[in-house]
Amino acid sequence: MIPSKAVRGLVALAIAASAFPAAADAAETTVVKFCNQKFSGPGILEADLVCTDPINKRRPAVQIINGGMLDLNGFTIVKGRGRNAVRCHRNCQIRNGTMEMLTRGKSAVRGRRKLTVENVDIIGGWIHGALGRKGVFVFDSTITATRATGVKSARAEILIQNSEISFVGDRGNDFNGIGAQAPRRIQILDSSIHDNARFGALSLERRVIAEGTEFFNNQGRSDRCGIDLACADISSQNRPTLFESTCELSHKRRGVEDPDAVPARDWDLCTLDP
Repeated sequence: MIPSKAVRGLVALAIAASAFPAAADAAETTVVKFCNQKFSGPGILEADLVCTDPINKRRPAVQIINGGMLDLNGFTIVKGRGRNAVRCHRNCQIRNGTMEMLTRGKSAVRGRRKLTVENVDIIGGWIHGALGRKGVFVFDSTITATRATGVKSARAEILIQNSEISFVGDRGNDFNGIGAQAPRRIQILDSSIHDNARFGALSLERRVIAEGTEFFNNQGRSDRCGIDLACADISSQNRPTLFESTCELSHKRRGVEDPDAVPARDWDLCTLDP
């Protein structure tokens, strides 16, 4: 039996809640006031944090050291170039605001363990929007115009719910432009993944599961797509599972020896699959 959306949503939120220590709720809240501020536990912005000067170019705007949560409180972290808006050294959660890159820089938020992003807008020339070594959980957020990926897990799974990821991809580099990328399962609920340069969702070793989600225009922003480069809305090692979702083109990965071979095989799931 397939669980209802409500049940899956509760499960998703429960997973995300476990991504950072419950003890943080009882800790004193740190007010984040200056660039490269470091803290653990809960933190909160009380104004926009603009870190565009040369001194802070190579430093994250904020660092969460021993796990915790940063409430952007409706404000924006702005970077002009260089490193992250937020770097998490353990499990952490970022919520309720915006992270903007004015030129080109590293990941907007980078987590060394589990990472949760909720009600956040990520815009500008970041390499990755949300990057985590382990599970990455994205809720009620938008990620737009990052250069390589919107959401990336280096070692584990991704869960995306009620979010939009679009226009990912750096001109002149045909090997980036991926909405969501993970080695393991990617689960996407009630979201829109569109206009990314190469792939909408790419599961390197497992599969993509989508419900109430639309994928479109994720394979047409490079002249090499379909010629010598595989591009698709959904690409996975195992067969994707779609519930009340739409896509235009799928791609069946052929394994580590030749994962991007063209002409590509498809999963016979999307409207333009041969």
